[in-house]
Amino acid sequence: MKKYSIIIFLVLQYCFTHALHAQEISAFAGPQGIWVSSGRTAQPGAQVQRRESGKEWQTIGNFAAPRNSTQFIAAYHSVSMAAAPPETVADEYLNRIWQRFSASHAIDSLSFYREHLQVLAAAGAAYFDADAQKGIRYEYRLSTAGISTNAAGPVSYPEGPDQRAKIRPLMIQPAREGVYIEFEIEQPGDMQSAHIYRSYYLRSNAEHIHPLVTYSRRGDRLYAAFTDYTATPKVPYVYTLVPVDAAGNEGKASEPATLFHVPQSSIQPSVRHLTAVSQEAKRAIHLSWLPPATADVVSVEVYRGDQYSGAYRRIASLSPSDSVYDDFEVEPITTYYYAIALNGSYEQSVNTPRVPGILRATDANLAPPRNVHVQLEGNVTVVSWDTASEPCRGFFVYRGDGYNGPMQKITTLIINSGVYQYRDTLPYNSQPRIYSYALSDENTSYNESPLSERFSVQKDGGQLTIPDDITVLAADEDAVQVMWPDNRNTTGADGYVLFRSELNTDGEAIGKARQIRLKNSYYLDKEIETGKTYAYSVSVVNGDKTGSPSAVHRYTRTPEKPLPVSDIMATEQDGTVAITWNLPIGVSLKKVYLLRGTAGKSPEQIAALGPAEAAYTDKQVKRGERYYYSFVTESENGVMSEATTPMSIRLQE
Repeated sequence: MKKYSIIIFLVLQYCFTHALHAQEISAFAGPQGIWVSSGRTAQPGAQVQRRESGKEWQTIGNFAAPRNSTQFIAAYHSVSMAAAPPETVADEYLNRIWQRFSASHAIDSLSFYREHLQVLAAAGAAYFDADAQKGIRYEYRLSTAGISTNAAGPVSYPEGPDQRAKIRPLMIQPAREGVYIEFEIEQPGDMQSAHIYRSYYLRSNAEHIHPLVTYSRRGDRLYAAFTDYTATPKVPYVYTLVPVDAAGNEGKASEPATLFHVPQSSIQPSVRHLTAVSQEAKRAIHLSWLPPATADVVSVEVYRGDQYSGAYRRIASLSPSDSVYDDFEVEPITTYYYAIALNGSYEQSVNTPRVPGILRATDANLAPPRNVHVQLEGNVTVVSWDTASEPCRGFFVYRGDGYNGPMQKITTLIINSGVYQYRDTLPYNSQPRIYSYALSDENTSYNESPLSERFSVQKDGGQLTIPDDITVLAADEDAVQVMWPDNRNTTGADGYVLFRSELNTDGEAIGKARQIRLKNSYYLDKEIETGKTYAYSVSVVNGDKTGSPSAVHRYTRTPEKPLPVSDIMATEQDGTVAITWNLPIGVSLKKVYLLRGTAGKSPEQIAALGPAEAAYTDKQVKRGERYYYSFVTESENGVMSEATTPMSIRLQE
């Protein structure tokens, strides 16, 4: 039996070695470096090796496999910044790619994206060599557990443009909204996307513009089309379409598409004698003008703005023969500004001079709000009512002292939203006091009604209130902010007393609480030590009288945990386990602890490493066993991080 086991192992090892040697990888140049791709198959952990002619192979990186969508999207954007690709993909679409990739167990789950190198690199099926030197030819291969693929190359960057693409302009058509251009792609070559360049006719220095390019197929022919919304009317332009391959290399430019003919202005500047008149009977502003005397006008556009120099929006599109328009969407005593423009087949006229219009107020307002009701709830008077006039813009609340004191308006206009209630917070008084309320409303003609009948409430004198809703927050590394609502205006208080004490481990105060007199409703405590607990409460002060303290709020300054290591990778090497990781950036560490566990057993520490070490070889392992590795970091002040998610590996027998 042992003899047969050895034979099976040798056969499997031969098959794996043969399969890796037979795998084809690709290496090709981009504008900023060289891409290495394994095609549709992800190779997480595979080392990427490079060599110049006549030199030794060097490991320059590896195919990194993301564990979640966040790492996948971050890896995509990282390689995109380095490689300067022809186009990028939105995060929402990247999430869908990750869901498709992570949910599939087939090795060709990336086949749909085999021409999108950033996606392959983020998924662990490609690598971008940004350190390659221009003009030097390199060979590349992949290596896993000491077994290497066939070499790809030699290749250098930048490479010359792809001469196989054949593209010709098919249509260029001016329109009112821009210029529409269509190209026929007779031979795409390596084309994956396109760059659009525009220049003035008989001028050099073409600029790269970024319209939305759409691709379509009619029969067996492929077309690319776009609309240039930034073109200036009556200016001749030259457009070229340049094919771009998957690595971002530009190919041979298309034949130029030249725009010469734009129809000359065939419509007059605009209409004449625009006027805006108030028509109270219709409750509208009546616009009139002299219609245009040309047959080339397609429509008459009416615009309105709330400010003379502000934004205007189109409120009507009329036929060329119309000469009047009634604007019913207006409020009385509000100034509006109007302008008119004419639309032709290929252009729009300039606007008319802006004309003001205002609908005069005509509706009297004789009835105040009805069914007024007042009710005292603690320190707040709740006033409710029903509306009497329609349409009604809003309401005003009046309040007076005593039963017959003069009424004072205590609110701005309360907009009519269908909720007829107002809550009035009364000032603090030590003696009983009478308050009276009345209401008025305002109609859409901005006329205010008479006051309603007066209604009164009596408020008793009371004790000093107890502060509530106290918040204790960390301000910085050695300070705490204590805050609470400032109710001095409603309680008659003239300040506060903050009680501060330090607590022992049993939650008891150490010594007598310190009293801090404050004018404001906040305090910044700068005498905070890490690991200690502090207690705070607040009382209201009025002269020499101090109210009852609030509930006690506690705060403990806990030390921040350091960040753990990341990107942990474990590989088998000759019966041992080689472990690598990345240290957290910008964190001062004291130690890095490596823990190892097996199935059904708690992990145990097997190594205490220095803060700069990023690799370890575990030799105390057995073949056929599965091990779980995790890390804990220790900061310089002795605080331990959370343990990392265990990384598992099973050694071959």
